[in-house]
Amino acid sequence: MESTDDIEAGFHRARQLHAAGRYADAERAYQQLMTPGPHREPVLAALTELYIEAGRPNEALEALTKLTELLPDRFYYLAWLATLLDQWGQTDAAIDRYREFLRRHPDSPPAHFNLALLLKRNKEYGEALAEYERALDTGIEDASEVWSNMGVAYSDIRDADKAREMFEKALDIDSDYIPALFNLAGLHEETGERDRAITLYERIRDIDPMHFESLARLAGARRIESTDDPAFGALEEAIRQPQKDPVVHEALWFALGKAYDDCGRYEDATEAYGKANALGRQRCPKYDRVSDNKGVRRGQAAHRWRMDRVRRNGFQTHARVHLRHAALGFDIGRAAARGPPGHPAGRRAGHTALADIATAVTVSGPRGRGYPR
Repeated sequence: MESTDDIEAGFHRARQLHAAGRYADAERAYQQLMTPGPHREPVLAALTELYIEAGRPNEALEALTKLTELLPDRFYYLAWLATLLDQWGQTDAAIDRYREFLRRHPDSPPAHFNLALLLKRNKEYGEALAEYERALDTGIEDASEVWSNMGVAYSDIRDADKAREMFEKALDIDSDYIPALFNLAGLHEETGERDRAITLYERIRDIDPMHFESLARLAGARRIESTDDPAFGALEEAIRQPQKDPVVHEALWFALGKAYDDCGRYEDATEAYGKANALGRQRCPKYDRVSDNKGVRRGQAAHRWRMDRVRRNGFQTHARVHLRHAALGFDIGRAAARGPPGHPAGRRAGHTALADIATAVTVSGPRGRGYPR
């Protein structure tokens, strides 16, 4: 039987190979550590990470499934597995995983919440709304987020009155909750209440001047009579800002095109629309099923974009646990891998990583902008 120090040294070596991009050598090193014991957890997690990076979805799912079998009540690994299943076209399987977990843990607010997200994406709106209700009933931390998401679901099924009620419930809890304000503004636009929509978009901009999607919506909701209108300067300045969200960048170019169109500057409008369309083509390349490594890499890029957007849409800690699969909590393990095996700090970090790599699986941070799609 290998000693803890031997296992730690082996893990350190595997992490070094992994960090260097030597995936085949790292995989062999990890596999040599796949013996029973507490170290099996971080080894399986590291293997999952390696397979994702190497574009090997089947092996990633297999390793992560073993993790959920090893620790069936560890929510983090369930959420990670469900995220990958959903991303790689197996949403029904992801839903089944949450339902199985909820049979054992019926009072888990984040499991109800994450299940609701998947059901909504699957257009199973009645069940999604029921799961959101259960998340509320079991005491989810940020009820305003749940009410807002329920409003989006009602909007999707064209029930404007119920959607408005949900958004207002969210705002009763937090009057500055931007996703609910933005959703409600969009609903006002859809129902022809343009002045109310403009008022809400302006309020969002007062709360968060960097909320560029509201700026784009403002330009779309009102007629701009002259190029002297401050909207032009605001839009051009926003476009110059680095945009993490390509959808917002695209929307800003469309809004600028619309503003030029309003003023009769048709050539400038055509140019702006062309740039918006080019961004759209970059964002949505021709779809290819995840059947080879190239397809997997495209899927990973799309996943990173979608996860960035969801974080900005205001999902709080319980949802970020569901989404933050790439990080894994391996910072300590990587720190150990960078240092010499015999260094005391490296040894302590290695022991910590081997013993409990998943204790800190929540992410704190301010609410974001936009609203769930």
